[in-house]
Amino acid sequence: MALVFSLKKTGSIIVGVAVAVPVLFLSYVLLDSLYFSKQPIILFGEYFGAPPSSETGNKLTELVRQVNETAEALKTESEVLKSQVIAFEDERNIPEGTFSGARHYYEESGVSYRLNRCDVNIDFITCHLVVINKEADKELGLSVRGTRLFSEQGDELESNGIGMGNESDDYSVSKLLLRNVPIKVFSRFQFKESRFDRAAALEFHFRDTRVVFRSVPLV
Repeated sequence: MALVFSLKKTGSIIVGVAVAVPVLFLSYVLLDSLYFSKQPIILFGEYFGAPPSSETGNKLTELVRQVNETAEALKTESEVLKSQVIAFEDERNIPEGTFSGARHYYEESGVSYRLNRCDVNIDFITCHLVVINKEADKELGLSVRGTRLFSEQGDELESNGIGMGNESDDYSVSKLLLRNVPIKVFSRFQFKESRFDRAAALEFHFRDTRVVFRSVPLV
């Protein structure tokens, strides 16, 4: 889990650096013009004075170079962390992407399954997937039996309705998956006694494939 937090922290740092560069640039020009070079600021051409001195330009060039080097180093570190996380998942047979940047993503036999969201509407939960077949056209079946959701307290909710594309049923559905054509899939669950805002696990029982997503927020 420490890898997960390190990866998230690294991503936040990269975004912060990208936002800070233009701010640092304008701040440097402003301070140099007002307090160091004693020359007016040039932001909109000749009406506001002469351009910054060559010394200022050299300093800014060096500053940008250093920031770029830092960003590249952070990017490299992020890639290393991601590879370590993937290795961690593989070693423990955890579905691909459960902890990495492609969170809630699973792929098997040329078919990818990405969890989009789980919506809560009064007493029902509806979880949505996007499925993409990356190989030759094939049939994909989904069954209500075995499709279930678990609360963090261990309560099990069985699916009471599923859908794939424009087909829906209370028992099973089947569709032809065309190559590289995404198809939407959903399953509906009903709260029993108490409601909760996060699922410990969400399982879809596809034909010959068991897809499980962990720690799923319900919104």
